[in-house]
Parts: sequence; structure tokens; C-alpha cells
Amino acid sequence: MSKWITITILFLMAGGAALASQFGGLERHAYHDCSAARVAVFGYGNRSEPVAELAAIVRWEEEAAEKYGNSFGEWALAQDRSLKCKRWRQTPYRQCKIAALPCKPKDTDL
Repeated sequence: MSKWITITILFLMAGGAALASQFGGLERHAYHDCSAARVAVFGYGNRSEPVAELAAIVRWEEEAAEKYGNSFGEWALAQDRSLKCKRWRQTPYRQCKIAALPCKPKDTDL
């Protein structure tokens, strides 16, 4: 299954409300271990901004897991999150830049 099909299916399953909740304010809790550096990536472009946002989240999770281990690859646990989307060049596509501090629950091993 192509990455685009997977992203589209995930978006449809998650729904807009679930995506919006990903950007709610999580406070830094004592039960999180966070990396020392933020991970920042550009997501794949899409005509739909919500799909572009989801693509950026998926890409961020992959990058964070690759750099710090699978336990750190969960956007919902990340701290100091930022997401900015803009039109890509002169095309109808939107591209998002996403950055956050990867975190994991303290009781999870790398």
C-alpha cells in the first residue's frame, strides 16, 4: 500500500476532531522523558491542509523514532509542538513544517 493511501486512510479514520486534539496543550509531566533536541521536518504536500498536517505528523513520528528510538515516535507525547503550513511555491499544494521535542513515558525502555 502506498504511503499516500495509508495517510489518506489514517486521516479519514482519525477524523477532524481527533486531528485537532493532537494540537491541544499537553503540559510537561513528571512521567515523560524528553530528548534534548527538537525534531523538525517538512511533511509531504497535499491540496488539503488537514491531509498535509497529518502527513507532517507521520513524517515527524518516523524521524523522531529513527533518531531517538520507537518510544519517542509518538506525536501525542511530544512537547513544545509547532506546526506551520503554507502554499508550496506557486502550486495549489500545502506543505507543513512541524517541530517538537520528542518525549516518551518514563517507564518505557528504548
